[in-house]
Parts: sequence; structure tokens; C-alpha cells
Amino acid sequence: MSIKSGKQIKISAIVSYIALFINIVITLLYTPWMVGKIGKANYGLYTLSISLISIFMLDFGLSSAVTKFLSKYRAENNQKKINSLVGAIFKLYFFIDIILIFLLTTVFFFIGKIYKNLSPDELELFKTLYIVVSIFNIISFPMTPLSGILSAYEKFIQLKLCDLFNKVFRVILVVVVLLMNFDVVAIVVANAITGVLTILIKIVIIKVCIPIKIDFKSANIETYKEIFSFSSWLTIISVAQRILHNLVPSILAITAGSVAVALYSPASSLGEYFYLIAVAINGLFLPTIARMIANKEENKILELMIKVGRYQTYILGLIIVGFFCVGDLFMTTWMGKDFIVSYYCTLLLMIPSLFEYSQQIANTTIIAKNYVKNQAILLIITSVLGCGLSFLLSYLWGSIGICLSLCVIGLLNVIGLNYIHKKKLNIDIKRFYKECYLNIFITLIITAALGRILCLIIPLYGILGIIVKSFIVIIIFSLSSFLFSMNKYEKNIIKNLILKLKERKRKL
Repeated sequence: MSIKSGKQIKISAIVSYIALFINIVITLLYTPWMVGKIGKANYGLYTLSISLISIFMLDFGLSSAVTKFLSKYRAENNQKKINSLVGAIFKLYFFIDIILIFLLTTVFFFIGKIYKNLSPDELELFKTLYIVVSIFNIISFPMTPLSGILSAYEKFIQLKLCDLFNKVFRVILVVVVLLMNFDVVAIVVANAITGVLTILIKIVIIKVCIPIKIDFKSANIETYKEIFSFSSWLTIISVAQRILHNLVPSILAITAGSVAVALYSPASSLGEYFYLIAVAINGLFLPTIARMIANKEENKILELMIKVGRYQTYILGLIIVGFFCVGDLFMTTWMGKDFIVSYYCTLLLMIPSLFEYSQQIANTTIIAKNYVKNQAILLIITSVLGCGLSFLLSYLWGSIGICLSLCVIGLLNVIGLNYIHKKKLNIDIKRFYKECYLNIFITLIITAALGRILCLIIPLYGILGIIVKSFIVIIIFSLSSFLFSMNKYEKNIIKNLILKLKERKRKL
């Protein structure tokens, strides 16, 4: 990995975490304020319009295909294939967009029959929101490859800044709209304006910084076969992942009732934030891995996997043990004492993610080496097993039962992926587990045990208790990491950071 590429990844990772932090703040502070301004009913129609249309916004794995093949052709220095591929991808997106126009138009005429429980006024408002959101998605969908192009050319900083701009400017525009007492339609329009501006910025960046001349003519049948052989299996992966998680609320409603669904909901929301933190740097290493493969340097992939895996394990491990120590207080303070079950549900959802997302380099290598078929078959099997297990365990133990089933299926996915990593990618999984997890898990066990005991002893509750106890857990984790887990490279990073901070303080 080049110095320039490494710097891009570091800075873009920081921007990703800033954007994630803003997203969390928006959810906790801005969203309740917006709901208060427009009313729960209108907010429900707003989210319903977005969720309905998002069902159709499946890109069939073409985004990953853009990044994968462009990274490969860049490593081969084949500009002709790059231009041809980009032209082929855009033609495919425009073709899919025509189908989407037909589908969304058809659905519009059945809205009254689909949502019979909406009042006439709500139905009219929903139709208006549906039209605005549909028009924006029809305009923006063919531009989806822009992010893949920026990623393939390692313009990570520019890409993440675009995402940050999209989040921040959207909030600013919506706040202005609400302060001017406009209705929910204006909010949707503000979101659309922000999205279009973000697309225009990406187009300008590509035009100025990336040497691509889109060739719509030279793509042949072989190009499309190569794209579809890769993207079709990614589509299956996407559908398999959606099926189980989208069915969970319905399974709970059938087997355990609405109360179980309510208890699962906060755990699902926190699990989603944990996922967003875990994948904040997801995709940043695909060009690097593609370059390693093209240059016959696959022996370096394991070293990168261990390095990035340890970084992810520190972050995700701290969140899990922190939630183990303080999560019950957080959950009861946030949602009330009746939601203590959601604390255990959240922990069950987090556990398999620690292993899956700390192995992201190997999972990215599966894409780079086009072994997505194996991953898709694995996910189909575990999704089917997951549905059956979810029905059984949720019937027995409600929301905890269904989260236990998701935990078991998640761990089975990790085991299956490890088999693919070893057999197809020739990755030394034993060495990875030893060098990535072994000594860090010592820190996690120490922090979990000592942190939990101190959190139970200290008589502080509410928001102050959450802040103080979280700070204690972070101190324990930091000290034990430095003493028991960090290698020389990681310790030198900490020491150099401290020296730089002291030097800046001295100059001030």
C-alpha cells in the first residue's frame, strides 16, 4: 500500500467517523425535534414513502462491480477497458432505471388499495410524497456508479467529504424549512435538492481529477458477461441478508406478539449503529487488494488483514465491553425499566459482528478475487436456517430468543467465511486468530470483569452515571490494552501521538 493511498485511507476513515457521529447526533436530537414540528402522522408518511421506494432501489451488485473491475484495470494500466467498462455500467443503470420508472408508476396507481387504513387526506399527502421521492430516485439511480469510480481511483477523502456534505447540508436545509413553517413535502424536496447537489459535486470531482472518457460503444457481450457473472451473486447476497433481518419483526409478531417486537426494536437500532461503526472503513481497501493481486503480492494480504483486524477489534471490542458494563443503565435511562431485556438482545446482536467485521479485509478479498458465489451459497443456507431457528427460539423466549438465533446464525456465517478464506484464498486463519484476537481478548476480559464490578459499585445513575462509568471503562481498557495487548508498532503510534501533543502544547 502506497504512502499516498495509506494517507487517503486514514483521513477518509476519520471523515467517516465524523459523519457517523453526526448521524447519531441527528437521530438522538434532530429527529425528535423534526417529529415535534411536523407531527407523528406526517413523519410516519415521510418514512413510509422512503421505505416503500427503497424496496425497489436494488443495484444488483453493480456498485461493487464498478469498484472491483476498475481497480483491476487500473492495476493493469488498461485505460481502454476502463472507458469501456464505465460506459457499459452506465448503460445498464439507465436500462434498470427505465424498468424502475415502470414499476414505480404501476405502484402509484395501487397506493389506495395497498394502504387502505390511511385517511383520504393522508392518502393524498402520501401520494405527493411518493411522487417527489420517486422523481429524485429516478434521477439519482443512474448516477450510482459515481461513488464506485471515486473509490476505485482511491479518492476516498473526496468521497467521504461528499457523504459528510450530504448529511450536514440536508439537516441545515431541513431546519431552515421547518423554521419557515413549511410542511413535510418541503422536507422531502430539501432532501432531494441535497442529493442532487451531492451528485453534481461528485461529477465535478470525477471530471477534474479522474482521467476517464466514457465509451458507450465498444462494450461487447464479454464485458456484460463478466459484469453479470460477478454482480448476480452479489445480488443474491444482498437479498439473502435482507430476507432474515426484514422478516424478524414479522416473525416476532407471529410468535410472541407486539410487546416482543417493541423490545427488539431498540436492540435493532443500536445494532445498526454498531454495524455502521464497523463498516465505516469498509470498501477503502478494495483498490489496494486488487493491486496486490494484480502485482502477484497476495502474501501481503494476511499482513494487512491482521493490521486492520486488530484496529477493528480494539474499536468494536471496546464498544461491546463498554455496553456490557454500562448498557443496562443506558437502556433503562433511554427507554425505561421495562426495556432491560433489550440490553441482553443488543449484546447478542453485537457478538458475531465483532468477528465478522474485524475480518473485513478477507471479505473484501473474496470480492477482489471473485469468490462471491461461495459467499452467496453460504448466506442462502444460513438465512434459511436462520428463519427456522428464529421461529423456534422466538416462540420459546420471545425477543431474546430471536436475538439468540441471529447470534448463532452470525457465528455460523463467520465459521463458513473462515472456511472460504482458508480454502479459496489460502489465508492462514490460525495465524490471524492468534495475532489478531488472542492478546486483545485478554484486555477485553479484564475490562469487562473489572469495569462491570466498578459500574455496579459506583452509586451513580441517569445520564451522569452513564458518562462517568463509560469514562472509567475507557480508562481501564486503554491501560490494559497498552500493558497486555498492543504490539511495538501500536505502542509507537501512541507514544508518537503523545509526543506530538506535548510538542504542540509547548509551542503554544
